[in-house]
Amino acid sequence: MSGRRNSLQAENDGAFGFRGRRGSESEPDGFGTHDIHVRHLIQNNPDVDPFLIRKWAKIFTLTFDQNASHEIDWSDFYICLRKIREIYGEKSPQMEYARKSLEALWEGLQILADTKGDAINHDLVTIEEWITILKKSNSKDKTGPKWFTDYMKFMFKLFNVSEGGWDLNINEYSDGMAVYGHGLKEAHAAFHKFAIDKDGKQKDYISFEEWKQLFSDLFFSSNEKDLGNYLFGDLNAKCHTLQRNYCATRPMTSEAS
Repeated sequence: MSGRRNSLQAENDGAFGFRGRRGSESEPDGFGTHDIHVRHLIQNNPDVDPFLIRKWAKIFTLTFDQNASHEIDWSDFYICLRKIREIYGEKSPQMEYARKSLEALWEGLQILADTKGDAINHDLVTIEEWITILKKSNSKDKTGPKWFTDYMKFMFKLFNVSEGGWDLNINEYSDGMAVYGHGLKEAHAAFHKFAIDKDGKQKDYISFEEWKQLFSDLFFSSNEKDLGNYLFGDLNAKCHTLQRNYCATRPMTSEAS
């Protein structure tokens, strides 16, 4: 039986798999059913720049872990699909594309996280497994496995509503980030930080080639000044605009360790 949970199972789980939430925001780095402190992740991975660990944990929390469990399962992807339907519409090209893509992305992530050769039964991907996946990436070329290329393309195509267009403007970006819980003001602020030309001037759009570079820098660059650090919103923000019962991980700067 596949480890993927279908939409009916997710609904039967209650609130599409929401589980293990804490009512208090007093412990921003340890929450959900899989408790882990970012400081522990840094200590357990001394061969990785702490800035990267903080980024990877933040991306995991704010982008993938839709049900705040500190683990990824199919219900997280299903919640994302439901938000896409709410924002773009049931009959939209974005919804059709997401239906075709998200299941494959989830199954691909299961395979990457599998270390025992039983990916079909790998129902959960933990944050430790997530970091292990990223550690295996090519640090020299700043590239990840094919799954990251597929996910990078998925996000750009999801956001880009202009048929045949390969440029992304601020309105398209803001609608896309709403899928992940970012408010309009937050998304606009992020876009203004990374949509910068070589002369340091604000741009009205970014190309697909620029998106690829920003995406790579977001995941694999340890340079805190790289523009890609803002691609998924301001990762320094302590609390996310999503109505979840937790605060996000601590600020990304070195003082936060």
